[in-house]
Amino acid sequence: MNRNYQPTSNRARAAFAVVALTITVALGAFIDTLAFQYGPDGTLAAGKTPVVVAAADRR
Repeated sequence: MNRNYQPTSNRARAAFAVVALTITVALGAFIDTLAFQYGPDGTLAAGKTPVVVAAADRR
């Protein structure tokens, strides 16, 4: 009942490698686009706001 093992062809391996590389580059580009869109505005909005204290008028 042993089946003859036939390894994957070079053409199929190359196709899988191309698909994996394409998906990886597409995800990287997507993440870079999101990071560029929401860039420094998010970090500036999270910064501390200055506290202004008014001095009492002494007479």
